Amino acid sequence: MSETPAAAEPRRALARSHRQLALGLVPMLLFILACGGGKKTQSPPVSSGINASFQPSGAATCTRPDQLSLQPSTATGSVVNINVMVTDCDASLLLNGVNVEIAYDDSVMDFIGCTAGTIFPSSKLAPGTPVCRVAVAGDLLATVALQLPNSFRVSGGEAPLLRLTFNVRQKGIGTPITFLNTDSLSGTTLFLADPVTQFATPYTLGAAMYVGGTMVSN
Repeated sequence: MSETPAAAEPRRALARSHRQLALGLVPMLLFILACGGGKKTQSPPVSSGINASFQPSGAATCTRPDQLSLQPSTATGSVVNINVMVTDCDASLLLNGVNVEIAYDDSVMDFIGCTAGTIFPSSKLAPGTPVCRVAVAGDLLATVALQLPNSFRVSGGEAPLLRLTFNVRQKGIGTPITFLNTDSLSGTTLFLADPVTQFATPYTLGAAMYVGGTMVSN
């Protein structure tokens, strides 16, 4: 029997508190390196006979200038890629990176790995990023950032920041994938970074501007 969201919350809260403590005690780049993990290089397993896809709860739109959402990338059989997409249609944000905390049902799917979006040139990525790891079952923490003092703006309205890869193990599912702990450095947030102190500052979007979705399979 899979763990209920209520039962899983204490472990998620502990993971968030550890992440917040790390950010409060050390410079951001040291925190990123200390998280461990990083990009996984293993080949995604394939669940035979399963076709899966991701359905976002809403499109990446310019209804309001700034938004962080999960959007479909590609899918091959049971292996599904999801983009963490930022929308900033007036290019007003001067950003350094993003943290995400994502809840998913680990009883029916596995997290495989992540890659950085092309808005982060590989030559300027902060050492050790992207970092993507499952802190506790069904709770994914991910970080990608540029080396300080580099920053970026979103041109063209929207850009993928991270691509997350999952493998679905079960047919007939319709299970949510959602952002957790929004507008917080210990959870999900876009962030600015001070080039002198090397501490990150969250950019507040508001809960309504974080859009998740549903993983489905047949």
